[in-house]
Amino acid sequence: MSTLFHDRLAHALMRTVRRMKKLGFVEGLPNDSDFGDIPYCQSCTLAKGRHMPIMSASRQVACTPGDVIEVDLMGSFPLSVDKLLYAMIILNHFSSLVAFIPLKAKSDAAKYLKEWLIQFTNIAHTMIKRVHTDNGGELTSSFFKEKGIVHERIIPYEHHQKGKVE
Repeated sequence: MSTLFHDRLAHALMRTVRRMKKLGFVEGLPNDSDFGDIPYCQSCTLAKGRHMPIMSASRQVACTPGDVIEVDLMGSFPLSVDKLLYAMIILNHFSSLVAFIPLKAKSDAAKYLKEWLIQFTNIAHTMIKRVHTDNGGELTSSFFKEKGIVHERIIPYEHHQKGKVE
């Protein structure tokens, strides 16, 4: 009987169910003698599970500009006048420089990222060492291999790993 009310009352603790009965919040509940502790509840176990703690600081450490570049794609947005549906955010981890690049399609991301990386290398007079992205297929470029850039990807559904760019 107690498991029935546990389920019907949104998996409330039996202590809460007893209190609701005592305060008269719910009609039709049996006497306290019918309430024992509930047996194992799989739904409660899954719902009350915990993730590993999320570190507040990013795992990436940048000592110079170009050490770590983080990239993220956003969208789709409502159609703009220029028919731009997506955006790419590029972040230099060392200086926190952010570039916002509007895109018509996600497939344009690799082209614009390549252009930005070349431009950054020329302006900063430094080589880019690592590019950190999610697992989107849009940014898997042979350009990284050609330039000796390490392409790091996050674990799926662990968005906190993206760091500052997220």
